[in-house]
Amino acid sequence: MLRSILIACALAALSTLTACPLPAGTSCSSTNDCRSDEICVEQRCRFACNSNVECRGSETCQGGVCLERSDAGASDGAGPDTAILDRGSVDRSTSDRGGRDVLPADQPALDHAGADQRANDTAPVDRASSDHLASDQTLADLATSDRTTTDQRVGDRAQPDVTAPDRTPVDACAPANPDWWNTAFAHRAPLIIGAAPGEYTLELELTGSAAAALTDRALTGNGSDVRVVWIGAMNAVEINRELIAYGPERVVLRFQLQTTQSYPGGSGAYYLYVGASLANSPAADLKKVYLFFEDFEQFALGSNASTLFHSYPNAGWQVVDSGSAHHVFNATGSGAHYSELIGATLIDGVIEARIALLVATGTPASAGLIFRATGMPNLGGDFYYGRLSLAGSTMGVCEVNNGNQIGCLATTPFVANADTWYPLEIRFRAADATATAEHSVSASASGLATVNQQLALMTYNSEALFDDVKVRKLVVPEPTVALGGWETRCR
Repeated sequence: MLRSILIACALAALSTLTACPLPAGTSCSSTNDCRSDEICVEQRCRFACNSNVECRGSETCQGGVCLERSDAGASDGAGPDTAILDRGSVDRSTSDRGGRDVLPADQPALDHAGADQRANDTAPVDRASSDHLASDQTLADLATSDRTTTDQRVGDRAQPDVTAPDRTPVDACAPANPDWWNTAFAHRAPLIIGAAPGEYTLELELTGSAAAALTDRALTGNGSDVRVVWIGAMNAVEINRELIAYGPERVVLRFQLQTTQSYPGGSGAYYLYVGASLANSPAADLKKVYLFFEDFEQFALGSNASTLFHSYPNAGWQVVDSGSAHHVFNATGSGAHYSELIGATLIDGVIEARIALLVATGTPASAGLIFRATGMPNLGGDFYYGRLSLAGSTMGVCEVNNGNQIGCLATTPFVANADTWYPLEIRFRAADATATAEHSVSASASGLATVNQQLALMTYNSEALFDDVKVRKLVVPEPTVALGGWETRCR
């Protein structure tokens, strides 16, 4: 068989006037003699690798090259049927842009948190593991038979119990074909999405073993190799995503369906890819994850951000430095201050932002987010708002009618301290609305009017900072998104 392969290869070379790569594992004088997925090491064609998972059962990954166990040396004490996978210790970082940050006492403004911009606390995770092949186990040819001949049998790599501790995950082998977005990534899993309208922002949350299964396959400690990809009939596109939390206990990311058509429907599918050591950053333009997003970094200091916000009074709003080279939106002065989001109108949706109350300029002192407003609120419109109170004892959902304060429709105990960032989210659909602070404390109201659509930021008798303003669609029940079975790219 080997002789026939060499003859066929030689005839192909004569017809194309190109070099004929040698079969896998044969001798070579340079990498040009080997196949495209091999390199010439010690005069033998060998597969390049990042881990043992990418090598054949009789090989182990050493120095980025698949070597026979006998070639790799016996200094590690491994027996002939054992391959040691040494990936070392990898830092796992968790980052939550919505978390609380407390300013130093001498710092006049506040710090800025970011999931994809910087990592928080890290904890080393030991990923060393072993693949074991029983001495009485029959060897089988690899599914990719182009690497094997009857003259050269290649064993399947060992299939460890993926539920056992300290074992490398073993996935179904997916052939390397045009369907695989980027061959630099070793693993992928399909995203299983329920019915959803077009341009909907979906949230995938993995906890426990599901989160660990993802981080175990990743090669970066900060999740930068976690990519969302849409694969269509003609092309594959990396999708912008926000990585809100990342660690072996919990992973949360958001991405937006890329078409105006509802899903499922049409062609294409969404996948999560991991397992690549890449220098390039992931697609993370949050303006393409949400219907509206602003972190104020694009605006100069002192600007009133008038291209995206219509503020009243105009002089009361400006972009300032948070104290750590991040831009935020500042409102100051007594009485009511409003800043309408231009072009962001929804009857049903979610508005969220990080808010920090600095000082009180009167009593009561509060800051929050307005939804379902008619016109600019200062002109005597109707609107609802969710608010935090500085040094107060509650947060809640409140109402203004024809410019007059009606009162709060629902409240719950919550103390907002000065100089502290709090994430605030308002979810409103039909006649119901829920305000949630710090992802856990909520107040819900019902019986709301549904005719108005405008959104805004607000303060009352306080100086406050706003950052990371996000708006997205909302349907109830929310579309589901889950992760399917993991696949490993075949060599």
